[in-house]
Amino acid sequence: MSKHITGRVLGVDPGTVRVGLAISDSNRLVATPFRIIPYEDETQLVKCIDEIVSEEAITLVVVGVPVSLSGTNGLKAQESMKLVSRLKKLLEIEIVGWDERFTSKIASQSLSGLKRSSKDRRGKIDANAAAIMLQSYLESINRE
Repeated sequence: MSKHITGRVLGVDPGTVRVGLAISDSNRLVATPFRIIPYEDETQLVKCIDEIVSEEAITLVVVGVPVSLSGTNGLKAQESMKLVSRLKKLLEIEIVGWDERFTSKIASQSLSGLKRSSKDRRGKIDANAAAIMLQSYLESINRE
């Protein structure tokens, strides 16, 4: 039986307007929405992730990769993998890409009943999508 690794995990759901972030507990069991950051460019995003990794004692970053239904990497998936590569060069912790198909749709459906403005809901969708993606990653590593 393998030893259970602990330490907080940051989930990143990259978008062209906003980036949703989620964070796990130190036992890597539960992912919760963390924050939304406006996307300016990749350099700004990498700097922000670097700061969060330090501030929140993150030991692993999981970046959502929107793999297509056919299983291929389209343009957005390639951009996410480029972010993974850049973070690997900068940070001295493990960085992984994780299939995030359908997370935004699931998050949108789960928040559709909330009585909030659509602008407010869009931001919440991004952080919730990151939490759904991160939770799926945590469940997969905890099954192993």
